[in-house]
Amino acid sequence: MSAAEDLADKAARLKSRQAKTVEADVRRSVPTPEPAGRTVRLSVDIPARDHADLARWCLDAAAELGVARVAGQELIRELIRQALTDTVLQQKITDGVKAHRDGRAGQG
Repeated sequence: MSAAEDLADKAARLKSRQAKTVEADVRRSVPTPEPAGRTVRLSVDIPARDHADLARWCLDAAAELGVARVAGQELIRELIRQALTDTVLQQKITDGVKAHRDGRAGQG
């Protein structure tokens, strides 16, 4: 094999390797859809007063639904579902976050 052929062969192998790397990078960058039914844990720290208010809301919801108990997780999951589909609610929440941040500006 001549030096020119050897160089051309190395260039072809390098180009092939680069193409495989780019293809792998593209595959990694495309999000994989989650299988139906799979959940992701989300932990949120809230003030004790909010936790007490949530507990009261759970009791009120249970009484309204005629069941022994409604978990706070159920209420939070439904709140998230509604917020993700209701643009008016999304804006209210965004405005509330802004007001909360503005209220705490300079305190931390």
